[in-house]
Amino acid sequence: MLAQRLTYEFSRNTLAWYGQHYFNDKGFNEVFRRCRWETFARLAADMSLLTFARIPEACQDGRADLEGRMCALYAAILGEYPVPDHRTDGWRDMADAFAARLAQAQPPVEPERLTLDSAKSIFATLPVFSDNRAGDFDVVRNAVAFGLVGFASQLRRRVAFDRIGAALLAGAPLDGDREVAVS
Repeated sequence: MLAQRLTYEFSRNTLAWYGQHYFNDKGFNEVFRRCRWETFARLAADMSLLTFARIPEACQDGRADLEGRMCALYAAILGEYPVPDHRTDGWRDMADAFAARLAQAQPPVEPERLTLDSAKSIFATLPVFSDNRAGDFDVVRNAVAFGLVGFASQLRRRVAFDRIGAALLAGAPLDGDREVAVS
């Protein structure tokens, strides 16, 4: 939801009145669709990394096993949708990049540490800019920061990390079709 909201609101606000034309243009929509998918994959990686860094086993002996399970979970998140047309080779590069980021992560990982790189990545895919690119970047960076801080705040309040870590390490299913027993 954050990926879609960020890319749509930025584009709509940048285009202003002209948006009604551009959002009906096939070429624009192809670029916009690519931007949304790439943003989704990047933010899903950030959110998965924030989750991983709060699971107690990420700081203990179970880290290596948990890294493997989190990589599988991230791949499962990406795999919930048909592969977008522009990704002829699938999501392997994003999965590999996530695995590398996960291996380097030193908990605690805070959203602020992820914001700049993610904003740069997302900014590079946007379909439209104003005459003030520095200001445009600030808008994207702030939206990413706000979204990731909000996500991390919800994590802290709603997730029992010890139970999630134990369930993942015990081999709980990664797909949404089956419930994960975390009691």
